[in-house]
Amino acid sequence: MKKSLYYVIASMFLIPLSGLIPIRGTDIWYVQYLGFTTVLFFGISLYLWKWNKYISIFTILVLISTLITAKQHPRAMFMMINIDIGCILLKYISENYKNRDILFKGLLWFIGVQCGWLLMQYCNLDPFFDNVVKTLPDPQTALSGSRNQMGLFMAVVIPLVIAKCIYLLPLVIFALLCSKTSSAVLGAIIGTIFYLYITKHKVRHLSLVLVAIILILFLCKFEKFSSVELNNRYLLYKTTISQVENERLEISKEKDGTKTTKIITCNKWFGYALGNFMRMSPFTQNYLWGGHIYRHTHNDYIEIWFEMGRLGLISILMILSNILYLFVRKTQEHDIKMLFSCLLIYCITANGIFTMHTAVSLMLFVLIFGLLIGGLNGKKS
Repeated sequence: MKKSLYYVIASMFLIPLSGLIPIRGTDIWYVQYLGFTTVLFFGISLYLWKWNKYISIFTILVLISTLITAKQHPRAMFMMINIDIGCILLKYISENYKNRDILFKGLLWFIGVQCGWLLMQYCNLDPFFDNVVKTLPDPQTALSGSRNQMGLFMAVVIPLVIAKCIYLLPLVIFALLCSKTSSAVLGAIIGTIFYLYITKHKVRHLSLVLVAIILILFLCKFEKFSSVELNNRYLLYKTTISQVENERLEISKEKDGTKTTKIITCNKWFGYALGNFMRMSPFTQNYLWGGHIYRHTHNDYIEIWFEMGRLGLISILMILSNILYLFVRKTQEHDIKMLFSCLLIYCITANGIFTMHTAVSLMLFVLIFGLLIGGLNGKKS
């Protein structure tokens, strides 16, 4: 507690003195505001250090990316605020692992609401999220906002549903198939098999047959692999990585018939700054077939690589590696195995869609990941 007070006292001097640093085009108040922001968010990183040093390091990198690399762009500032609040919420949830059953029940109720809403949309009876063109069917996205995000949600909660309320499983699987999200289906299959294997669940054999049926149905009826889309994804991933490693990209814009180009450079260790993929990459994607433009990479690891460079990617991999190490190191109780399986599905799905840019998906991650950290840290009831 005393160390925290010393930090507060030091900030009383650091914030006013930060005004001595000249920043072109600003005044002393703006510079002191940046000083206050730096002290505040660095303090949050120090607060998180004792709980999880890997997440703390990630928040420090986010601070550097926002204030220095992004030069305080509003989108980066907004994302930094959300990330740090999310990390504080992670800590809070992890420290309440003993009350996990309350959170599980709440999540199961919400899963029921999601499935019910999807059924209304499937029957074209959605009273709120209706198409502007009334003759078209309702969008089958439940409350997640898009098919991809709904697919992610339904895939991640399958181990929880099997463990806590298996009666919801047919509805969840139906919703997952309606999402037509390949990476979510793949993640659900791998994660569910992993969960059933490590827990020796009593319905394991029946569930494995069900999973196999889901895969066959999806490949035969729902998935329509397009050579154009697959090639575009490959080109997008390859080009995005090369833009970071080569430390330069060329933006092309056309206005009133006049085409202009601009070269933007970066440091490969820090990337192009938080939130900048959708501000820069779409204007470089003239190499894609069919004129398609991606506002996200649909691969969270590559997008982090682009926006936060090598250090950002390494930081994320360190967080996940630490979780894997803690999970493997000792025999875990059933709930931890279930939560780890949910996280595994999330991480696999993140290879094919973006998962951290919508509120519902982010909240699900915070809940699952926070409880898993709490269990691995020994916060047992």
